[in-house]
Amino acid sequence: MDARPGPGRRSSARRRGASLLALSIMGCASVYPLESSPQFVGPITPSLQAAVERALTEATARLDREKCAGIFRHYRDADGKPLSANLTERRLTARAFLQAIRFADGEHQRACENSDVLAFTHPRTDIVYLCGTRFALLAHSNPRLGAALLLHEELHVLGLGENPPPSHEITMRVLAACSAAAQAAGEIRPDGSRRAHGCGPFPASDGLE
Repeated sequence: MDARPGPGRRSSARRRGASLLALSIMGCASVYPLESSPQFVGPITPSLQAAVERALTEATARLDREKCAGIFRHYRDADGKPLSANLTERRLTARAFLQAIRFADGEHQRACENSDVLAFTHPRTDIVYLCGTRFALLAHSNPRLGAALLLHEELHVLGLGENPPPSHEITMRVLAACSAAAQAAGEIRPDGSRRAHGCGPFPASDGLE
């Protein structure tokens, strides 16, 4: 999702929950060792860092599957070029490109004021903003969906726009291609509701720096 800044705040209960979540996620993350550590921009909470590490490891593993990697041939940028061609120009695989993306806590950005939004970015930029505790909770409780959301954002970083295609449609295609049964797991409804649709670009007029 391509988005823009805005204020936000967390209740003390949510902060306490985030502290407990950090311990729980970090314990699980050690089961999935990363080839390289994710790159972060700005302050990051331990819970969000652990959630990103877990989701990123899951996502990179799924990119080894041909069907999953095929999403980069399916989608095109604003010039009509397959995203796979953009990877070729950079001499990078989808897996290597994903690991080169930088992550930031966007919890206090305007986009994250929408409770349906979990992550956002600008097409052709290399920073993905995650909605703090909300993304961390989701990635901990549903690692497959957390991984799908990172792959969704990778498509936008490579140049994919949105509306069209609708955000929920992108997420559902990623889930299907990367062998995470969205419908069976109750991860996203046919009409695109649930939090998974809150991912993908907002209008570029919102102005993130």
